[in-house]
Formats: sequence, C-alpha cells, structure tokens
Amino acid sequence: MSQSDQSGQAPSRPAASGKEIHLYHEEKQSGPFNINQVRRQFEAGEIGGDTHAWYEGLDAWIPLTEVPEIAKLEKASDEKPGSVLVPGSPGAALKSILPLDPLERYDMAGVPKRFVAFLFDAVFLLVLSTGIIMKMGNSIWSGLIIQILLVGYHAFFESGARAGTPGKKMMGLATIGGDGNEIDMKRALIRSFVKINVSSFLLIGFIMAAFDEKGRALHDKSADTLVVQTGT
Repeated sequence: MSQSDQSGQAPSRPAASGKEIHLYHEEKQSGPFNINQVRRQFEAGEIGGDTHAWYEGLDAWIPLTEVPEIAKLEKASDEKPGSVLVPGSPGAALKSILPLDPLERYDMAGVPKRFVAFLFDAVFLLVLSTGIIMKMGNSIWSGLIIQILLVGYHAFFESGARAGTPGKKMMGLATIGGDGNEIDMKRALIRSFVKINVSSFLLIGFIMAAFDEKGRALHDKSADTLVVQTGT
C-alpha cells in the first residue's frame, strides 16, 4: 500500500480503492490507511479533532471525528474510559481509551513472524544455557537454573508495559491479554512455563496458532493472551 505526503497546500481529493482512508493533518496529506491504522494513530494522539479524512463514497473531506468508527471511539472513550495497552517501544505507556475487542484494534501476529522471534530468543538463551552447563556441568542443579532462566526470561519481558521479548520487539510484535490490557507477572509466568515445557515440544503449541482464529498458540490459550502486530 503506497503512502504519500503533500504539504503546504489544500488537500485534493485522492483516488481511492476499497475502504481506505486518506488523512489531512497539519497541512500534510497522507494515506491511504485502513481503519485499524487510523484508530491507532488517533489513540496515540498523533491525529485528532483538527484532522480531516476522505474515503471512497464521500463528496468532500470531513473532520476525522465524523468518521463513524472514530466518532464511536471518541464518544465511548468519554463515557467508558479504560486502561489498555498501547504497544510500541519497550516501556510503552498506558492510555485511557475505549476498551475495544483486540481483534478490532490490532492486527494479529502471523505465525512466521512469531517463529522468527522465537528463534531469535532461543539462540540467545541457548548461548546462556551452554555457558551454564560449561561452568556447572550437566547436572540437576544446572538444569534447574536453566529452567528458571528460560521461564523467567519470557515472563519478565512479556509482563507489564514491556509486552514482549527482544525477539518480539525486533519483529514488531507485542504480547497483550485477551482483553487488550497488559499482562501481570502471574499470567506471564503461566504462559512462559507452558511455552517452554509444552509448546516447544515438537513445536506443537506453535502449530496450533496456524489453525486458531486469533492466532493463539497453546501457551496463549493457557494464559488468555494474544500476540499482536505493532510494527511493519
């Protein structure tokens, strides 16, 4: 999907294809965007009441807040504020916005990207685990320490506003709860334990994600989590 910027002039009505929205903000025209992308920009405060929009079927540009989906979002956020995760860089802030169904707010992460993120983390953890075995030998104690390392690594990075391991961040992914909120340490530990000890066995847990409507792997279902796309 191509995007264009035109500054310093009144917006012209672009040619559109499908339900795609063009924006005019601060004397710059951009787009087209799908409604999920527009929602994310609106929720992040990047666009607002002074932004105009156009999409196929309109005769002229209209205020962004008159786009039906955005109008509902603005009205409901005033009436029913909720604290939900706005994924982004590590330490992303929470923002009071409409607690919509995550399936409407985000694009679900695809299995290939999730697998690449998993491999990135796995290689890093393999190096650390090898170092532990070389230092302590292949014993019950070294195995216990490695188990704590593996479970703790994923639980730490995926809990709270961090919302994802370094591998997920590299691939533009984030882990959120099924309700769109960040997950606490308890849920992150459950998810991580199932991921390391069950899902990773013959990659069974990950294969399940390819056949699930929400792209959930076994460990996602065990902790009611989703992995969503936050970048390109």
